[in-house]
Amino acid sequence: MTASGGRPSRQQVRHAGKVLPGLYQRETATSQRVFEVCCKRNGKVVRRRLLAQTPTDAVREQRALLAKLDAGTSPVSRSDPTLRGLREEWEQWARSPGSTLAAGTVALYIDLLDGGRSGSLVPAPRPRPSARRTSG
Repeated sequence: MTASGGRPSRQQVRHAGKVLPGLYQRETATSQRVFEVCCKRNGKVVRRRLLAQTPTDAVREQRALLAKLDAGTSPVSRSDPTLRGLREEWEQWARSPGSTLAAGTVALYIDLLDGGRSGSLVPAPRPRPSARRTSG
């Protein structure tokens, strides 16, 4: 199985009647069937040759490999703002002449954002009223 120019042709693997995205099979020069995973992580194409000999084993190995790759990626990139940065930008805006917030309101919000008073913006849960007992 070679494509034009002698390059190996890769075919998507069909398993349980479905084409599996990112899982390919090809034959080597020695007529050995090998499976490969091709996916994109962090903007880069990642291609790995699997040790599997059957499509079922290749599916299992692909899932394990993708889980391993996903575990190593950060869901937040370095260019995303931090909470501290957002808080500082908000404070700068709130204290600017263009803000409509009163100075006391700004001080209260900053205190809440910094963990003052109750420790967070979320109010503490109210205690449940106990069931009243009536004497019979």
